[in-house]
Amino acid sequence: MSELIQADPVELFYGTLSSDSVLKGIAGLKIEKIVDRKALASTSSPGNKRVMLSKPRCGPFEWNAGGKGGQMREFVKIETVVKTVEGLESAETICKAIKNRIKTILFSAEYLGTGWLFHREVGDTFPSIPMASRAYHILTYEVMTSMGVKTI
Repeated sequence: MSELIQADPVELFYGTLSSDSVLKGIAGLKIEKIVDRKALASTSSPGNKRVMLSKPRCGPFEWNAGGKGGQMREFVKIETVVKTVEGLESAETICKAIKNRIKTILFSAEYLGTGWLFHREVGDTFPSIPMASRAYHILTYEVMTSMGVKTI
């Protein structure tokens, strides 16, 4: 019997970002893989800062190495949402600081031991204009993952 082994890029990115001491030091910041978007839309309380990781799409798996392994192209979307009470702190400033820290962390991140994993930034956008009380940003990474077959 054989089993296909593949690294999950969302899980790896989540582990890297959630263990960063600088991001941990931002008051009210939560890093999540699954989020209830209704809560973000309905509250304006201070400390409502979220980093949400998801995998919106994958490319086809391509076999090589004589059928013993192959590669797959996946994409990881990192959404940063900050809502603040106006006058207390600037959502735009906080959102940009979080985005820059994430980019810095992932620029130098190496994922070894779980299969070859190459990642590069392919998107950096504010889909809406950041304001003093609300800011939303999306980072997108292309991830090339190798997979192998493990015989059990």
